[in-house]
Amino acid sequence: MIGLGFRMAPTGAPAQAPDLIGDAVSAAFGSGQLGALYVIQPDYQGITILWQDEAGTIPAAADGDPVGRIDDLSGGGNHATTPVPGTLRGSAGNWRLEFDGVDDYYDLPLSLAQNSPSLYLAFAGAYRELAGADKSMIWFSTGTSSTGTRARLNTRATTYLQAAGRRLDEGPFDTGVQAEVIAADEPFTASALLDYANASAWLRKNGAEQASGSFSTAGASSDTPSLEAYLGWQAGEYTTMDARAFAIVTGGTDGIAEIEALLSSRI
Repeated sequence: MIGLGFRMAPTGAPAQAPDLIGDAVSAAFGSGQLGALYVIQPDYQGITILWQDEAGTIPAAADGDPVGRIDDLSGGGNHATTPVPGTLRGSAGNWRLEFDGVDDYYDLPLSLAQNSPSLYLAFAGAYRELAGADKSMIWFSTGTSSTGTRARLNTRATTYLQAAGRRLDEGPFDTGVQAEVIAADEPFTASALLDYANASAWLRKNGAEQASGSFSTAGASSDTPSLEAYLGWQAGEYTTMDARAFAIVTGGTDGIAEIEALLSSRI
């Protein structure tokens, strides 16, 4: 007789891909922490998270679609909206949001109180070009131009990443910490922790610390909640970039490792 060769079926269920978004949300926002998480992909677990319109009625799901709203995945409902949409680019597994550097930006319904103990800002993506004045990935402002809290994660001039702290009532914007670490079209993650309680800051690229230091918290200030919180805009300057994800956490550092693991997977 000719023996019949039987192939054993593999045992066990196939390995499931890690849910990096779910891990980040649970770690950073599971206890009610304030902030937002924006990931540039049409849907998450079958639920639409990018929309062509601010009202969230028309999904953005194909290359070239305008993106008028980015849903906040933190659970806080802090959806980013704009009257001047960016453009969705790419395809499954390689999505990005194109900011044209002319007028694309997103409003954030987030308040940054002057007495916030800390603010964590993070970005994944790339710049298509670097030129001109400071260009912010994430920008906050509280109070008046001379006495309020300011916070930003941005490019400084042409080649710098910068995390800036608070403006003084008697002096210019405190430069915080900065490092010459980026180039045009280079995919990267950038993250910064502005620790207001200790007047200190650190700045990372691709999860590795680039710089740390202190910034001044002297001077009069306002506790007025921020009326200026944006993605891709700062004081009249619009950003030219391809964005993959943004994260913002106020008042704590829980979930930073999980957020940075998520962002690194985007590039």
